[in-house]
Amino acid sequence: MAKKVGPDALATEKMVQAREWLTPGDFGEEPDFARSAHLTYRYMSAYDRTQSFYEAYRKHYVHRFLRRKGREPQGFPSRINGLEAGDFASIWRARQRADAMGVPYERFVIELMLDADANGTRQLPRPNQLCSDSKLPMLLERLEEKRAEGFFDPFAKDFDPRFYAANFVGDQQQLDALAWIEEQIAKAGRARKPVLLSRFMCVEQLISEAEATRRFGQELVDEAKSHRGGYTSRTPVVLDAPGPSDPACFGMRTEGHAICSQCPVAQRCTELRTKVEEGVQERFGVLDVPKERKRIAARDRKRRQRERERSGAAMTDQELHRVLKEAADPKVIQRRERDKQRRDGKKRKSQE
Repeated sequence: MAKKVGPDALATEKMVQAREWLTPGDFGEEPDFARSAHLTYRYMSAYDRTQSFYEAYRKHYVHRFLRRKGREPQGFPSRINGLEAGDFASIWRARQRADAMGVPYERFVIELMLDADANGTRQLPRPNQLCSDSKLPMLLERLEEKRAEGFFDPFAKDFDPRFYAANFVGDQQQLDALAWIEEQIAKAGRARKPVLLSRFMCVEQLISEAEATRRFGQELVDEAKSHRGGYTSRTPVVLDAPGPSDPACFGMRTEGHAICSQCPVAQRCTELRTKVEEGVQERFGVLDVPKERKRIAARDRKRRQRERERSGAAMTDQELHRVLKEAADPKVIQRRERDKQRRDGKKRKSQE
């Protein structure tokens, strides 16, 4: 029978798992990402946001691979804890980049896939290519265009019930949502302002009438209430006992970080981080698991090199097999020729 665990134990286990593939330094900017991530993900932990990012990537990769090859790709687990070390770290860091941009994960992935289609690349982007610096200018330009077109509305579909005004407790996620609403109304034209406020106050019920009056004034609130009959029959999900939620970076306290130094749950956050580090030490014997893995790999490579030198072998059997295969394999030669023709074609187009 499976052992039942509570939410705190599950959160700790997820962080211990992440530390198997990530260095302590990979968590240093998570307090910033917790505030810059798209509002859709603000109540998710860094681990759960990474899972959500991976689901978006897997969905679009499989769809395009099936369209290109006529079959589904192999080796794509449904959960991030089934990924290889390098892929896990790449997905995590790509998610961090999307959080830094404040964009929906699906849109981030779609733009990279569209770029691959447009450039006629033979392979779709793999996890280690999702946060390539060479793609950053393209991503910034395209994603800002989509933002301006209203593609990033966090309340266009289902959203976390904690964002409802009826569940307002003043936590940071709710305050950021109200700031976003205020920004949207501030940018709108005069005729559009009451329409937007009516949506957020009367339809979505994300902001209370009292809060709307404080932020926008009674006149605009009255206009919003009269728009299309005022309040709708939509019933928000009211939680039994809503309380302030911990920030999404909870358990990743970073010494000297400005956000961490002012965090109201700093003590509990430090306690969780300590508990996670104890779990990492107990399970892996070290705190920086990737560093230890690299040290062991380097030691083993050196040992194999010394063994080859003693035996007089210039390279391993695996390396020799690969070199001989590539030297005579017609498929390899044809692929190189096609790649060369493609590069020459792009070079001619750029010179025209």
